[in-house]
Amino acid sequence: EPTFACMATFQDLFEEDVQVITKNELMNFQDVKIYGDLHDISFDSSLFENNSLNSLKSKFLTLPVPNFNINDNEQNIIVYHNNILPSLDRSEVIQEFKNLTWNKDFLMKVNQLVTELQIDANIIGAHVRATDFSEGIQEYANAISDVLNVRNDKKIFLCSDSEEWEKKLLEMFPNNIIIRPKKASVIKRNATINTWSNNVFRSTDSVMEAVIDMHLLSKTSFMIYNKNS
Repeated sequence: EPTFACMATFQDLFEEDVQVITKNELMNFQDVKIYGDLHDISFDSSLFENNSLNSLKSKFLTLPVPNFNINDNEQNIIVYHNNILPSLDRSEVIQEFKNLTWNKDFLMKVNQLVTELQIDANIIGAHVRATDFSEGIQEYANAISDVLNVRNDKKIFLCSDSEEWEKKLLEMFPNNIIIRPKKASVIKRNATINTWSNNVFRSTDSVMEAVIDMHLLSKTSFMIYNKNS
């Protein structure tokens, strides 16, 4: 189910029909095996104010994620992890992701922007990470300068989770930077707290805009990005 960390659903992006288990349905499971990190489950239970998985963890067997076996014959299995499962073949997992069908309306929007912005492999791609794991705007300005020192007419498609940083870099390099207007960006849940860590609200529109940026960056020669991304 959507949380403040990501309000977009699977169906917002993909055509495939995926059954969603609600929090209440999760609590009613009578027989389940869980693969996950105990600390992560407890931490996220507190963060999202949802104790359903944490309660199951205390009632049923919880094993480390690396122990997951794709051939496990348990009827109900929960895998709580945010990376490729170490026990699975990485190339096969990536291929399964590639087999997903993008929402047709979403893909049409991407293709329109590719044409409008004239995005192709001759354009340098830049992702400017301004919220969590930020290295400061000057790091990106320096990287852009390095590109332009080699060829000063090079065009750079730049996207960021900060509309302010996009505009600042456009002002610094007005003849080279390409940006696009967005419906929404990630915002702080609590503006009085300085840190971005777990202090974000990603609306459905902001998630959709971010994934559109990913698609557009994939069409470019992607060179400038945060090492933590």
